[in-house]
Amino acid sequence: VLPVGGVAVVLAACAMPRAPSGGPRDQTPPSIVDTRPVRDTVKVSTDTRSVRIAFSEYVERNSVRQSLSITPQFDGRIRFSWSGREVEIELPSSLRDSTTYLFSFDTNLTDAHGVELDAPVTVAFSTGPRINRGQIQGRVVGPQEGRPRPKVDVFAYALASADSVPPDSLPERPDYRTQTGEDGTFSFEYMREQPYHIVALRDNNRNRRPDPTEPFAVPPRPAIRADTVRAGVPVPWLLTRADTLRPTFQRAQSLSRQRVRLSFSEPIRLASRRPDA
Repeated sequence: VLPVGGVAVVLAACAMPRAPSGGPRDQTPPSIVDTRPVRDTVKVSTDTRSVRIAFSEYVERNSVRQSLSITPQFDGRIRFSWSGREVEIELPSSLRDSTTYLFSFDTNLTDAHGVELDAPVTVAFSTGPRINRGQIQGRVVGPQEGRPRPKVDVFAYALASADSVPPDSLPERPDYRTQTGEDGTFSFEYMREQPYHIVALRDNNRNRRPDPTEPFAVPPRPAIRADTVRAGVPVPWLLTRADTLRPTFQRAQSLSRQRVRLSFSEPIRLASRRPDA
């Protein structure tokens, strides 16, 4: 039994099929060619107990489990059943009424040759008469050279209003999750149209929660509204790390009878320049 974003998963025991060897090197990432329920369908029956997804080629089955996020999440176990290039995701309970469901695969999804997705893909459908269409876009870069940062997880937490202050302690689960692509950009889709607090995170331990030692990035404003109009955040987000270590004194060097040079482990800022401090 293995965790998938708070949901326990049981994999069906069967051999991993391999694509034929030989020929040019495969550089094309897998894609989704068919789904049941059909993508963007509304009024899906709440009695639906499985979602079937067909890929364009054989995929590495463990990568499906590792890359999958389901919104809203289920509290029970889900199971994977395979048939060639198709996977059936068996759900532990019926669907909620008037709810948009997202089955998202991040860039950890690979084909049988190890070729990864360039950007996350999402399958969405609704049990109500409409499907959520809120969107939020952004871009995550390095703090010094400004280079794109791919494979950074991005979490969205719902806020009551645009004036809401982000909580000191984030909820156990984000409301939505996506990931940056090769160019550092990310895109949330099919969101409820309301404000969100967004956190980009290098989730090294894959617990899908911000931890103190992990590099992170936040937007220039604490609340961003998911809207049906595609509009990116105007400035890139800088991926940085919270500094939790105090500077340490290293050595003192006498320069003259009145001057001494003190060296520390990192750049420092004096709170006061008074000699007696």
